[in-house]
Amino acid sequence: MKTLFRWLGRILLVLLLAVVLFVSTNWYHFKHFPPIISSYSAKMMCSCMFVSGHEEEYCRNYARQYVPIQKATFDKKTKTVTVKGFWRVNKAKFVNRRFGCALQPYNG
Repeated sequence: MKTLFRWLGRILLVLLLAVVLFVSTNWYHFKHFPPIISSYSAKMMCSCMFVSGHEEEYCRNYARQYVPIQKATFDKKTKTVTVKGFWRVNKAKFVNRRFGCALQPYNG
């Protein structure tokens, strides 16, 4: 039994080292991943609602991903969508029917 635990410990250690090596060699890509979630969701929800004219609940489901977002706020008066996902906030604003929505700088 002890040898089984010893082998399982070694296998887990090798897997952990492999994951650490993979993340460290691809750190540039991992570092830039979190803002993509909120910016994609903001742009898709904005386009769904203000360009296509769908309802808010439909647009939330339309832009849903495997990685969940924390919060989405629709402002119909200014035609903007603000999304918080992976602790990053992005905002998309409706430009016009031809150009759709564009990401805007978010000032907290």
